[in-house]
Amino acid sequence: DKAMLIPEENPTIDKHRKSISGVTYGSVLNGLIELYKPEDLSNRNSISRKDGYWAFIEKGETPPTQYTYGEFDWLFMADLLDRSSAYYDEYN
Repeated sequence: DKAMLIPEENPTIDKHRKSISGVTYGSVLNGLIELYKPEDLSNRNSISRKDGYWAFIEKGETPPTQYTYGEFDWLFMADLLDRSSAYYDEYN
């Protein structure tokens, strides 16, 4: 059998920290784990390899930059959204 991919937990996450919307990161993490179960990562990856940039990778070509895929650390995304909101508020 294939080895199953399991995403690693981010040890730097403060699960009690709140976003600017007042939602705790811990509650977001719990929701993401419920929606995207860690044990299903291998299946999600295999499905993703049927479209997008994988056809280019398979042929040894550089994929167009508009094709992106990947599960990344949600703390990064949360910080990105908070900063985007702050910049929006600052300039509008």
